[in-house]
Amino acid sequence: MKIIDVLQGSSEWKELRRNKISATDSGIILGLNPWVTPYQLWQRKLGLIEEQEVNEKMREGSLMEEEAREFLNRKYKWNLKPAVIESIEYPFLMASLDGMNLHTTVEIKCGKSSYELALKHEIPPYYYSQLQHQMLVTNRPVIDYFSYRSDEDNVFWTVDRDDAFIEKMIEAEKKFYECLMNFTAPELTVRDYEFRNDAEFFWAATEYKEAKSDREELEDREAALRDKLILLSGDRPCKGSGLTISKSVRKGNIDYSAIEELKSIDLNKYRKKPIEVWTIRES
Repeated sequence: MKIIDVLQGSSEWKELRRNKISATDSGIILGLNPWVTPYQLWQRKLGLIEEQEVNEKMREGSLMEEEAREFLNRKYKWNLKPAVIESIEYPFLMASLDGMNLHTTVEIKCGKSSYELALKHEIPPYYYSQLQHQMLVTNRPVIDYFSYRSDEDNVFWTVDRDDAFIEKMIEAEKKFYECLMNFTAPELTVRDYEFRNDAEFFWAATEYKEAKSDREELEDREAALRDKLILLSGDRPCKGSGLTISKSVRKGNIDYSAIEELKSIDLNKYRKKPIEVWTIRES
């Protein structure tokens, strides 16, 4: 693993997370997060929608995380510190660790619901994927899971690496990263759609489908008449009845993928800002 010299929560850290897949992203990409979809994550990383604002509950959790880390350092005589790391094998993967030293990696959770599950030795699926992602990036066989509410109310145990899970996770993360780099939206889920049944939307949709059908019919007719006029021109430029018909030749498009010199260059840094494109189709 490679340690990145950046402070968690800083603007540099936020920019880094936009261009990489983090541990918290893994559960979203795998569809395990109940609040955020892969499409919403894709939009956030491209800046198409705003990032989630830090609320009071999140700030409180961050303070409790510091308290929990200090508790572990006192109890086990550790020197755990937060760290931002990048995978050597998969440089597009990163993780922001709650605590790490030379021998141990710790993930700290301070929520009430995760603590109640931890009492039963259970981990929510979206946290489980986060742990496996961190083990992948750190290349470590285990990670310590610490659910903390206070010095007296806490649960601590070691979670093993799940290679079968990680294999599936890597493939999903690779696919999502390609969507990110190619500006291609991942497949939308039911949660991404707002279902409308109001009268205004119904009539607008009805008129749109009628207009689309009329346009397609006119385009077909236009194409047929265009072919007929070209045929009648006898392969010669001609004028008549308010029309001018002529033929020209233009250069073909450049196949940039075939240029060997460009294969070692990251062209994404030369891209302009994303352009929003809406698609309307009948379903």
